[in-house]
Amino acid sequence: MRNLINSIKLLGFDWGGLPQPDPDKLVQSIISTASVIFGLIAVVAIIYGGFVYMTSGGDPGKVKQAKNTILYAIIGLTVSVLAFIIVSTVIGVAN
Repeated sequence: MRNLINSIKLLGFDWGGLPQPDPDKLVQSIISTASVIFGLIAVVAIIYGGFVYMTSGGDPGKVKQAKNTILYAIIGLTVSVLAFIIVSTVIGVAN
């Protein structure tokens, strides 16, 4: 990432007196923001799945749909948390 910024500098791009972005912090903030957004979406999906489950009235199709919604939301939440942990670890080790 630093090489990319150095290449941009060599091309004559002027930051206009602004502080130059730190690539590590930029990547970490993007991943953090994405993790929070995906986490919120997963929580909303879990709540929705619970609502569908509670209002299914014993209909096997709706019960299956609700269980799948909850399952996939939990899988998505797990992937989001693991992505955040992996990126934070890689950035920590790189520094």
